[in-house]
Amino acid sequence: MAGDIFQLGNRSYRIQRVERGTVRVEDAHGQPPTIPFWLGEAPGRTDELSSAVSRLRADIAERLRSDPSGNTARRWLTEAIGIALPAAEQIIEYLAAAAAAFGCLPTQETIVLERFFDERAACSS
Repeated sequence: MAGDIFQLGNRSYRIQRVERGTVRVEDAHGQPPTIPFWLGEAPGRTDELSSAVSRLRADIAERLRSDPSGNTARRWLTEAIGIALPAAEQIIEYLAAAAAAFGCLPTQETIVLERFFDERAACSS
């Protein structure tokens, strides 16, 4: 709504007005956001795609728990699913790093929340 402030990158913006397909904003001069901002540039995932991504993450997480090297998951992706080896390696590397950082992978049953502290915002002069 008009007057709300959101953060985009390292800048904050104040909403002036919302029109069909357009949001008019102005620089909020570093004021803290009053709302989260999740408007994406692409259409959202369909329910079917969200379910498939969730199942893929859960399947890979299970394989990574039993084989942290990722070899079992990589073999499953290439042999059973038919994904090319370079793509399978990227998927395993990405999801293994996320699992190591979070202790789990986000799925439709597991929500992962991330929190970010901006030391510059905490400082006052």
